[in-house]
Amino acid sequence: MSISAIVSLLLFGQSPLPDTPVTFSTGGATVAAAVAGLAKETNVSLLVSATMRNEILVIHADKVPLGELMKRVASVTEGTWELSGNNWTLVPNRAVREAARAKRRTERMSKLRAEIARQMKPPAKPDQMNEVMLPSFAFGGSSIRVAQLVSPLDLATLADLPESGRIVYSSAPTRMQRAFTPNARLIQDMIAEHNKSARAQPEQVVGDNDADTERAMAWMRRMGLDRRAKVITEPPAKVLLAVQNGGMLGDAMVQAQVKVYDREGNILLAESSTFMIDDVLGSFGGDDEPEEKPKPAPKDDSPKIELTPIGREFSKMMVGMSQAFMGSPAKPSDELKRVASRPQEYEPLGFLVGDYLIQAAKYRKQTLVANLPDDAVENSDALNENTTINQFLKRLETRSQFNQTTEAGFWTLAPVDGERSRADRVNRVALGELLASADAGGSIPLVKMAEFAARSPKFGMRNPLPMFAALLVAPSMLRVGLEPKSWDALALYGSLPAAQRLDLERGTRIPFASMTPAQLVFANRMVYGADPQIQTGADTFGEGDLGGFMGMMMQGFMSGGGDKDFREEPTEIAPNGLQSAGFLSAKVASDYVFQPQGANPLLSMMGMAGAEEVAMMTMFKDAAGSEVGAFMPDLKEFKLGTRKTIRMSLQLAPEAAVRSTLNDDRLPADAPMYTLDNAPAEVKARLEKARESLKKLDIPFLDPGIFQRRSIPPSP
Repeated sequence: MSISAIVSLLLFGQSPLPDTPVTFSTGGATVAAAVAGLAKETNVSLLVSATMRNEILVIHADKVPLGELMKRVASVTEGTWELSGNNWTLVPNRAVREAARAKRRTERMSKLRAEIARQMKPPAKPDQMNEVMLPSFAFGGSSIRVAQLVSPLDLATLADLPESGRIVYSSAPTRMQRAFTPNARLIQDMIAEHNKSARAQPEQVVGDNDADTERAMAWMRRMGLDRRAKVITEPPAKVLLAVQNGGMLGDAMVQAQVKVYDREGNILLAESSTFMIDDVLGSFGGDDEPEEKPKPAPKDDSPKIELTPIGREFSKMMVGMSQAFMGSPAKPSDELKRVASRPQEYEPLGFLVGDYLIQAAKYRKQTLVANLPDDAVENSDALNENTTINQFLKRLETRSQFNQTTEAGFWTLAPVDGERSRADRVNRVALGELLASADAGGSIPLVKMAEFAARSPKFGMRNPLPMFAALLVAPSMLRVGLEPKSWDALALYGSLPAAQRLDLERGTRIPFASMTPAQLVFANRMVYGADPQIQTGADTFGEGDLGGFMGMMMQGFMSGGGDKDFREEPTEIAPNGLQSAGFLSAKVASDYVFQPQGANPLLSMMGMAGAEEVAMMTMFKDAAGSEVGAFMPDLKEFKLGTRKTIRMSLQLAPEAAVRSTLNDDRLPADAPMYTLDNAPAEVKARLEKARESLKKLDIPFLDPGIFQRRSIPPSP
């Protein structure tokens, strides 16, 4: 018996793994396909359990014992091989996975504790403050007192929050809240500093043009954007501390917010802090040590990466996108679009990353076994025809996506967080079916997008693979799902059977009590997940002159989206969960939709635009004049389609709801080209109505006079 066979016997506690030599290479394939290929090459019965079939492997082996290769496959997938009869089956290694999860949780807790401590004790030197405060402040605030309130909490629980998860601590808890006793001195200090700032507020803000400034301030007050602080004269009745995992940077940060309420439930003050868990932004400065002179780069005698034809074009597209604002956007070829639209046939991680890993393995004369997370595709965006293998390897080393090992002639790469990699994995078949529904203009029907969202994990459009496909095949995908709430709303709509969707659009209410468990998952995430967005008051969607995007935005400003009272806190307005009295409802409206045409990349980035968006763009261009207006796209030509807007509401109480808007844009393949001058009379009338509605809002930056007055040079 060989040494490797004896080691296998000791590691697996069963029959030794086969010693059959194998030569095998794949730039990127599912575990199921890769193992089937190994089985065919060696005539050994190798199987994969159903729960592991979709991991993506890159393998390069030349006359390597099969057993040694199998061990590395098990290692990078957190699995183990089980022998039953003549069949070897790759199954999850539960002990390894639980240990990895515990390690990841401990690391996050340690980073969270360190970040809290750092914010509680900022550096004494003013020039070092940016390093501590700026990253956190940029994404939600950096309050020392909030950090002090969070510090005594169970940090293991907070570190283990799922992405978009949220916990609310309360001095007088409801059923959906957790009890805590806030430090009374800290709350008093917060109130004292708030009152000091409130008393120091000027009676009015004076700018370089008093009339224009007052007009702008009046508009902000109407929109609910200017809420002057009031002096707090009574003891607070309740203190809430909400902690969430998620936000703009996903679970790279934990955010906390303290809200202090009076006896009527009005918010007296609110303070926030953001704790960066992963350094995704890099350093913001403030280093004690003087900067060292950069060392000369070592001589690089490695060969250049040989890009695949698709990779070469993709590289040029990335360069084109970086030059887009200079007016030279790149467009994908039909072949690139064909390959990108069929991820179930052409694994993106293969032709964009895996093939280059194999080149590096050959150069290093090593056997390669890699399990690639979907975000490994990001390693391809900076490659070009001059990139060397050593430069590619250096890039891999500077990324935090992989754990890399080299031993006994093997080079292995595994996801740093295997659990998250598996949870975030995009179903290639589902994505391929979605892309197949795109029309010639790159638009996908709403129902197809919604059904994809319902079966795709983790707010699918935040995964780089669908983003890659959207850039090349279906740009309309880029306008949905970029934020967890909108993705959950889309998924909730997609989880409804066709008949139920039709009933909903006809005005039928769907009680929470009649929802399926899968539907309630999405509804609960919309209500109780990170960044709750509860709107108060009646829903005026579809009423009055202003509709579309601007109407929804203005209603959001006027009826919610700010710190006002307890009704904006889901665990207060719906303290017992989604009750049977609550329901899902919808309003539907139809309108025109415009697809801008032209070389300006900003036009293609806009995708489909509603009447209010077109009106605002033209009004702003007219108002800004030549200096500012030169940077705005000129809507000279457009194609005309239809938009069905579905306004969904999760009604929690008579005065509070979570609302989300879904658009179903349709553009005929033979849609004619128009200009603003030769558009049909009814289209011109619709745009004029939108302009008049915007004028009624008296939005200062749409007034040509403001730009003209501010462009007058000062007197000598």
